Amino acid sequence: DFGDAVLSNTDLRFAKIKACNFSHAKLENSLFFKQTLKKTSFEGANITNTDFRESVIEGSSFRKAIMDSATFRKTSFKDCDLTGVRAIASDFGGTHLATCNLSKSNFADSDLRFAVLIGANLKSASLKHANLTCADLREAQLTGTNFWGASLRKSKIQGPVMISILPYTLLGKVFFPIQRLLKKRKQAREK
Repeated sequence: DFGDAVLSNTDLRFAKIKACNFSHAKLENSLFFKQTLKKTSFEGANITNTDFRESVIEGSSFRKAIMDSATFRKTSFKDCDLTGVRAIASDFGGTHLATCNLSKSNFADSDLRFAVLIGANLKSASLKHANLTCADLREAQLTGTNFWGASLRKSKIQGPVMISILPYTLLGKVFFPIQRLLKKRKQAREK
């Protein structure tokens, strides 16, 4: 049990971590590179600038964790809870987050290029100015999600929920690329 522990600047790359509790721990600038984490709790932990690149994270909780400037590039999350996390300017490029709960989280200014978010719960999440180029958001729950200024170039967004969120959350710069995408799809269906 490492709850409330101060483990800043710790190299955990070769540690065997299984069903561990890091709740409310201070893990800034730590290394979890290529770790396999199952049923591990990071609830309320500060993992600012921590490196989780190419890790496999399963059945773990990051609820309300502070993840600013953290690196999760090419990490695979399975059945994880990231409700209410703050991940400003973090790197989630190529990360697999399908079916994860990301509701009420803040991913402002984050890199989510090529991220797989199929079926993810992004209700009321903030993706302001996030880079979602080539991201896969098919069947994601997007009600109340803030895409203000986000880059959605070549991203995949489809499913019944997309249409219901357009008038409410896709404003400014983002509204028009999606409107063109919907128009193209409608024209293709009519042919």
